[in-house]
Amino acid sequence: MYATVDDMTARFGHQELLELTDTAMTGSADVTAVLTALGDATELVNGYVAARYRVPLHPVPDMARRWCCDIARFYLHKVAVPDAVKAGHDTALQGLREVARGVVQLQSAGLETTGATGGETVLSVGGRTFTNDSMKGF
Repeated sequence: MYATVDDMTARFGHQELLELTDTAMTGSADVTAVLTALGDATELVNGYVAARYRVPLHPVPDMARRWCCDIARFYLHKVAVPDAVKAGHDTALQGLREVARGVVQLQSAGLETTGATGGETVLSVGGRTFTNDSMKGF
């Protein structure tokens, strides 16, 4: 996974994770629910970045960690999604689309690319088969 429960807590606070996951009313955040959301978010990130980078990403770029947290936070909202959470999710998806298109590059030392190019088509052809001289008399 590209983010941890500690990353989620640092970004969004223990109270928010508690409110989103403590359906059993135990007074503790449901770590399994957070890990499931992070796993799902990681798979989504992989789906986009695999067009340009070898997955799983290692080391994990900060940008990918942030996107993973924002997407997982969105997934944890089961009923109503606040505008700020939806905006974070949408921003993450837009960033992932830009990585897949090659507009944005992930920054992390040692990150392996797949060698994908900007979608250019290269065509190499030999000389002409039929010329005016070769077609004389037809």
